[in-house]
Amino acid sequence: MQVVMFDRQSIFIHGMNVSLQQRIPGVDVQGVSQADELWLTLEDKPEALVILDGTKLNVLAIVPRDSDAETFTLALNSVAMGMMFIPRDCITATESGGQNIRLLSARQREILTMLAAGESNKQIGRLLNISTGTVKAHLESLYQRLEVKNRTQAAMMLNNTIY
Repeated sequence: MQVVMFDRQSIFIHGMNVSLQQRIPGVDVQGVSQADELWLTLEDKPEALVILDGTKLNVLAIVPRDSDAETFTLALNSVAMGMMFIPRDCITATESGGQNIRLLSARQREILTMLAAGESNKQIGRLLNISTGTVKAHLESLYQRLEVKNRTQAAMMLNNTIY
């Protein structure tokens, strides 16, 4: 199994590399700390699993940065078996989620839909012709109305309401 780990702190990469190699025989962990370096590595190893710091593109696993090595190991093994790994607190939605979404303004629902489609704050701002700061303000307000902590929970709440 090949793993590319992207994090801005090389000490974290090194520590996780050592821990994962002890727990998963044959794992090949390569750490990168610069975006350019990440893309070059992915060109060389397109089949590698990727652990990113703060990026939410094609997410197969979510592992909080402060998790122990056992949790990272479990996440990698789950993904290697074709499953997703998402902590319970990322998927906990309130039963009134659908009702809460109806309380959002039209603009907030529009932003939530774009967020659930994977758009970044910058992309949302460009598409709606508003500043990134305004997007962040809308997001904070809709997080409070939906009673969620982050983008992932908000997107999942929308998806659960639609489906």
